[in-house]
Amino acid sequence: MPRLGHCRPTRCQARLDLIHAVKLDLALDGLARGTAHLEPARFKAKRGRSVMLALANRQEFACAVHVHGHAFRLLDRLDDGWKPFWLATVVVDARQMARIAFLADNPGKWLIECVGIGHPETSRAGWFEVA
Repeated sequence: MPRLGHCRPTRCQARLDLIHAVKLDLALDGLARGTAHLEPARFKAKRGRSVMLALANRQEFACAVHVHGHAFRLLDRLDDGWKPFWLATVVVDARQMARIAFLADNPGKWLIECVGIGHPETSRAGWFEVA
């Protein structure tokens, strides 16, 4: 069972290096139900590297997605920037995608949780590691 890191305040810098970021697609319905600790890491990132995730919700209901240990920026749909605030949770509408970016600055193993809005029985999770 992976030992999950303890939450520490994230250094929220004004700009993220998206050119050299780790870029990944993450299908929310592909996360584990209750067995995330038995699954391999969804990804690994070196400390100090930017991470961009495309969160694809292929389900028929919206999901609240929470990234533990890191604050992230919600990227604009037109690829022309990001929202001017930091988040830890984002709602991804049914059959939609949200793109986020964060600085992998907290070493440890961290959960990404997805809870179906109005469908809590569909909760899923995966984890990633920052080293």
